[in-house]
Amino acid sequence: MRKLNYLIGLTLIVGLMSSCKKDDATIPAPSVTFQNGMTTMAYTGTNFIDINVTFAAEGKIESVALNGPSLTGTGTTTTTITNKMGTTASDNANGETSATYLFKVSAIELAAAFINHSILSYTFTVTDKQNSSTTGTFTVTAGSGNPVAIYNDIQLGSYNNTTIGSSFASLDGTVYELVAAKANSSKIDVIFFYGATNNATLSAPSNLTDLNVLFTTGSAPSTWTVLNDTKLLKRNDIDFASVTNGNDIPNVQSTGSVKVNNLSVGDVVAFRTASTNTAFPNKNGIIKVTAITGSGATAVLKFNVKVAS
Repeated sequence: MRKLNYLIGLTLIVGLMSSCKKDDATIPAPSVTFQNGMTTMAYTGTNFIDINVTFAAEGKIESVALNGPSLTGTGTTTTTITNKMGTTASDNANGETSATYLFKVSAIELAAAFINHSILSYTFTVTDKQNSSTTGTFTVTAGSGNPVAIYNDIQLGSYNNTTIGSSFASLDGTVYELVAAKANSSKIDVIFFYGATNNATLSAPSNLTDLNVLFTTGSAPSTWTVLNDTKLLKRNDIDFASVTNGNDIPNVQSTGSVKVNNLSVGDVVAFRTASTNTAFPNKNGIIKVTAITGSGATAVLKFNVKVAS
């Protein structure tokens, strides 16, 4: 009987020890891994990000977030990832132990980000249900040369076009109608009009000699706080399609004028911004005219743009 009691007691002790070890076991922190271990890339002006990112969590995934550079400013933006590969957009992998996401950033988006950032850092954070978090960062550096931001299929309306704005900001490719352009005058680099003698024309906001004749509403350029003195010059000797490096875009500050007129489809126009706002550094860019529709007050000019970052 004494031996039996000893064995029973020993069994209870071993059971308690095993239970304690199991309860005290630490769940590993979650992990972030990039496809083929790739965590850096040099941006050359045309390449882009297109890789898988895998998140693992024995404690089960609670959320996954991405913090990356803003495309329109110097700050960053944080978003919760909700699109797991092969599933619907509403699947955020909550409660799963592993999930793979497609991390994709286009060449155009990278170029836009490099306008305001010298290095691009994309940081992923995975948090499990034990409130344990792990981060992984993918870094993009500017390769040799000077990347360009690309904006395609931009349309500008002439001075009395009520549906398409006439003012363009090369900072981020935005087209503004007159009221909004007046409120954002420090960003406006180019204004389009189709005149009786100038025909299809791209003009600097500072060119009031022409603009005052055609733009006569309460938000006309003459009422703006800032009139940027952009310089423009036709450069049909430049092969627009082959320009992938900002160093290939000429600086026409000393050779350009405040307008280029009599534009035709296929014309290439080089320009140099002249912002008075220190938040928007002066840059070189080129425009290729792809279409001109109509004439006079409601004409439309369509073009592609490349701007050195």
